[in-house]
Amino acid sequence: MSDHPRVQLQHLMQMGELNICNDIWLCIFTLIEPAEVGLIMALLSDRFDALVDMHFRTRKWTIGNLKIVLSMDDVGDEQHIVKWRKNGGPTKHFSLPQQSPPRSLVGFERISFFYIDHTVIAFVNRIQRLFNADATLNLDIRHGQNRSWNIVTQEIWPLIAPNIGGMIFDLGQLGDRASTLLSKCTKLRSICCSARFSDKLSNYRDEAFAGHALSNWIHTPLNECGHAKVLKFGKSCVPNIVRGMTEQLKETFLRDSTPVNYVVVLQLLSGIASFDLKNEGTRERLTIRLIGNNLLLIARSPIVRDEQQWTEWENEAVNMKAEQQKNLVDIHIGDMHIGPLSAAGPSQQVK
Repeated sequence: MSDHPRVQLQHLMQMGELNICNDIWLCIFTLIEPAEVGLIMALLSDRFDALVDMHFRTRKWTIGNLKIVLSMDDVGDEQHIVKWRKNGGPTKHFSLPQQSPPRSLVGFERISFFYIDHTVIAFVNRIQRLFNADATLNLDIRHGQNRSWNIVTQEIWPLIAPNIGGMIFDLGQLGDRASTLLSKCTKLRSICCSARFSDKLSNYRDEAFAGHALSNWIHTPLNECGHAKVLKFGKSCVPNIVRGMTEQLKETFLRDSTPVNYVVVLQLLSGIASFDLKNEGTRERLTIRLIGNNLLLIARSPIVRDEQQWTEWENEAVNMKAEQQKNLVDIHIGDMHIGPLSAAGPSQQVK
């Protein structure tokens, strides 16, 4: 059959008694690309025009992979460009939207920020509701990029942090900012981080600050559903680091009076002894065991627990990969990628 709307309309009219109810058409529309629904189906008749309007008002849909960059137009003026791709399809370019998204937009695959200024911040504010517990923030701002850290801490973090469920970062990059940043993430359930554990004193100090913040975070119970927090280190840890970490977890566990659930996964360079401790005051147990050849799993849980639920959480922790997270928000910027904003100074560090 021809793709021309008039020919399609004639074909539908020739079907005579065949009458398909609106609900079925609305289901069919979900299987068709939005552009085809709006540009072809809506033109068939007044009825289809009304159905298409209803479809776009009620349909729940997600955007694909967005990259926010700064580009130059044909006359040399700066403009914000969104590179869009969905389901591995071709990349399309368009200007940064200036209006709020429809309520039917409920999620995204990935949004990557390679440039930030007041226009981008306004865009983040308009789509703030999309940054929910299903979203994961991947933070990549190099050490010493103080202007970038200032902008993200002051302008972006309050819009994203309160509702996100996951984070990806490097311990050394966060440094002494980690405590302030993590304290804002009240619904944060999982962290995937890397640590170089360098011999350089400055890097060690940064990782120590961030490590202390991680300890505070993992020992703070979630306010909802009793979900276990998940912490995974993405790089192999040397034995003395692992031993120090496990000893700290054991000491905190034995003196705690408040229960908390968590799963920690580390990659090992050498073996370490397993253990199973109990805290009768909190009715909890702390266990450590080897998974495969090089993964160490530490779990703090109730002595009497839902084994099926805990198996799911532990599998989630073991299989968690930073690059496979859904609803991913990437912030990959340096000072050269920040527009002229008065909120950020040239060198002062936000702590």
